[in-house]
Amino acid sequence: MSGLRWHLGACGERRPSVCMQPACELHTRRCADGSGCVRLTLLCDGVWDCPDGSDEEACGVSAASINAQDSAHRCGFSAQTANGYFRFPTSLHEYPPFSRCVWTIQTVPLSFINITITNLDIESQYDFLSVYKGRQSTEDLVQTFTGTLNSSVSVTIPDWLATITFKADATISGKGFIVLWKTGEVFNILVNGQTGKFIKIIERPAQNWFHKRSRLMDSELRFHSSKFSKH
Repeated sequence: MSGLRWHLGACGERRPSVCMQPACELHTRRCADGSGCVRLTLLCDGVWDCPDGSDEEACGVSAASINAQDSAHRCGFSAQTANGYFRFPTSLHEYPPFSRCVWTIQTVPLSFINITITNLDIESQYDFLSVYKGRQSTEDLVQTFTGTLNSSVSVTIPDWLATITFKADATISGKGFIVLWKTGEVFNILVNGQTGKFIKIIERPAQNWFHKRSRLMDSELRFHSSKFSKH
């Protein structure tokens, strides 16, 4: 027992009292920043599959080359606001090839994040915009987009932390995309004697109450002024 020691590292999943990070699967390796695991076949292939590029380290690539790649094609930020938006690229030009971007959105506990993607124009089947619940990991992937969308699409993240990533290859580019987000509340409500967990989206002057999770029902509750209806 004397040889055992405590180790503190990045946490992939929140726990009530301690953080526990799931082990990487066989034939995979964890990224140095703890953000996820990548297959061994993806190591040293010239493409950054880890957000920090650690899967391409110690591969005979010079530090100068890595730094140049990072400054030219890396992007993203970490936001701690209830509402906001960003455009990529920020200019009207097409996004640069080999882009590797990570945006992290953190709101407040007991809330959810509604993400809307508009003006999506990226190379189909080769460039990907992905939305994750919590930190970036395979098991938390909510949806991936590629190609062109003629209308906006919304994704609801049932958590107060979301990660959005964009990966592009080295050839064809597009005009990019716009991402907007807003925060709502998660609350408990008693319906017909049963307690369920619900998501609340406020829209003025009416208020919509969307059901999130309940073992006995799958419904949408709407409050319009003093009138009440259940769908």
